[in-house]
Amino acid sequence: MDKRVLLVNGASSDIGCELIRNIADNYDCVLAHYNSDSSALVSLREKFGTEKIHLLKADFSDPESVLAMIGDIRSAGLIPSHIVHFPSPRAENIHFKDCSWDKFSAGIDTSFRSAVEILRAFVPDMAKNRYGRVVFMLTAYVTGEPPKFQTPYVTCKYALLGLMKSLASEYSSKGVTFNGVSPEMMNTKFLKGTSHLILEKNAEESPLKRLLLPSDVVPYFTYLLSDEAQNVTGTNITVTGKDIAELKEFTEASLGGGHPNGGLKQFLENDRKVLSFDIIWYDEKYDKEEKKYKLNYYLADNQAEVCEKIVNNSGKDPFPRLLKKSKLPKKPRMTFCPGLETKDEEYYLPEDLLIGKYIYVYGRKCRIV
Repeated sequence: MDKRVLLVNGASSDIGCELIRNIADNYDCVLAHYNSDSSALVSLREKFGTEKIHLLKADFSDPESVLAMIGDIRSAGLIPSHIVHFPSPRAENIHFKDCSWDKFSAGIDTSFRSAVEILRAFVPDMAKNRYGRVVFMLTAYVTGEPPKFQTPYVTCKYALLGLMKSLASEYSSKGVTFNGVSPEMMNTKFLKGTSHLILEKNAEESPLKRLLLPSDVVPYFTYLLSDEAQNVTGTNITVTGKDIAELKEFTEASLGGGHPNGGLKQFLENDRKVLSFDIIWYDEKYDKEEKKYKLNYYLADNQAEVCEKIVNNSGKDPFPRLLKKSKLPKKPRMTFCPGLETKDEEYYLPEDLLIGKYIYVYGRKCRIV
């Protein structure tokens, strides 16, 4: 490999500029693609120099423009050893029945077809040199259940995911790696036009209490482009607010900052505070009678106990507890070890306990009265 040349497709995006700002010094040359607005890239070129940053203008929705850009790169003799692909169709809410083929083809031409043409042009050179790194910008939508009304956007991202996986398999022995980064909703100009209610909802649901920033995501691209990731290929890394929060906590603890104890804070604020409810279970299988219990919910640690209320002269033997003090799962799961908690198990919280509502105590449907 003669030169380390980085080609960034969609470099004028917020995350593209952030990536170049952080890793330009690692390369002999950075080929920065843009379509219409080059102002941010011009600033980067002034910072790093014209020998380092080369601007490339191309409209990726036009196949001829893509081929012309490829020709310009070859004419300059700057064959990329590293490629990052950011271009993407804009995510917009639209019902599938209202999606014309133009909605799909626009995204496919801009994001998928352009990637295919560029990789067809330069991956053989990477394979010949037995060295290359290719990283795609995907989305967290391809790692779980996608949202409604985003069919063209999600379809295009899945196409890129398939391309990445297939090429990783084909070139695994050639020293060329293909990987993806799939962030959650990120606070960039790409979200222009998105309802502020959607943005606020996503920010509130994140452990960070904000949307992801380009600076949160760039380190993952930096790693996948590095020599340390030479054995990583065909991998799609999901980046969520939870991941960033846990990484920040780990880093702070590693530097001697201590480990935050959220449970201690909850205990100090709520010790000896208990929510107490009467609940009724109608036993349809045994004696078809209503059985009355007392539910005590301890706010200090979100644990609950259920005690039976024995009526004098009822003819029933006193039974101390239906449920000993413990966290009460909404949908209990079988585990190999009794009492073992699973990370994704959902437990009842104070806001779930409302008069007139039903809760389930290990299969028993009980009404709060």
